[in-house]
Amino acid sequence: MKKRWTIAGMALVLAACFLGAGPRAWAQSGQGLHPEERIVITKGAVARIHILLEEFLPGPGMPAADARAVFSVVSNDLDLSDLFSIVAIPRMVPGDTLTGGRARFLVRGEVDVSAGKLVLRGSMESLPARSLVFSRDYRTEPEAYRLAAHRFADDVVLYLTGEQGIARTRIAFVSDRDGSKEVYVVDYDGHGLRRLTSTGSINLSPGWSPDGSTLAFLSYRRGDPDLYLLTVATGQIRLLAGGSGVQSSPAFSPDGRRIAFSQTRNRRSEIYLVDPEGKNLRRVTRAPGINTSPTWAPDGRRLAFTSDRAGTPQIYVMDADGTNTRRLSFQGKWNDLADGSPRGDRIAYASRRGGLFRIA
Repeated sequence: MKKRWTIAGMALVLAACFLGAGPRAWAQSGQGLHPEERIVITKGAVARIHILLEEFLPGPGMPAADARAVFSVVSNDLDLSDLFSIVAIPRMVPGDTLTGGRARFLVRGEVDVSAGKLVLRGSMESLPARSLVFSRDYRTEPEAYRLAAHRFADDVVLYLTGEQGIARTRIAFVSDRDGSKEVYVVDYDGHGLRRLTSTGSINLSPGWSPDGSTLAFLSYRRGDPDLYLLTVATGQIRLLAGGSGVQSSPAFSPDGRRIAFSQTRNRRSEIYLVDPEGKNLRRVTRAPGINTSPTWAPDGRRLAFTSDRAGTPQIYVMDADGTNTRRLSFQGKWNDLADGSPRGDRIAYASRRGGLFRIA
């Protein structure tokens, strides 16, 4: 919500939550982290916006319990965004006096059924003037009411922060809950769990395409660690990159036209680029040792990756053609699995310090 859980999935979750001041992290070099053994998360860097969330009104064709279910999803989305201080209030009736307190905005909704579709009529007003900020209808199949709620919550985030909300994003991950390591997908809030592969083998490192339609992943389905593409809607799987050695750590470019991955042969690992059709293979690193775990900058012009060329695994960044390589991490004896924030101003990664892996 793109990328791998084991340790990398933690970096994915952190990357989805970053809010920063500008795309600077990829341009800096030579700066190490403060040598602390604790990692401190500081609240308050971004002031929360105070809002009132009014209980949703059920229309004539909508049971009150169903309207409450839609309200609950919107409330949860806004709360999980960590951008708002929310006060839930009962549905107002004509003549009620609104006491907003510190609240700057009022979020309202009405849920009904029209022509067989669930309709969420969502609106937001500024306070205290009660000026309309936006009003929009969200139509879905009744069983897909969560999607309508997610769309409304994402619009509230967009209007108030200028940032895209994450309520409609999904998380791809690997689990052995059914015996073998298969790829699953779940909504960002834990709903809609679905298994995507049934290979009966080991599958690892799923990475999303920008449009969310495809996953690239490593699989031993033919006995050899190769890379595959999976169409999420249909479950169709096709080979992306194979042959001798280990192909791993696939990452789609922001425009979806290239996939970076690592190929290991004869104890040497290099980063390659290939298009989604498996053509135009190009090697972009030429350094001894291990070069792996590529991740793209949002502009598609640079790649962060892991290399042990200096003796221990550290995070490096380079132009997408393999030039202008520079080291980013200097603290910790093992740094790996970098993942950039959507803005490009932060990079989350796994760092071993004091004998433990932590998120830095």
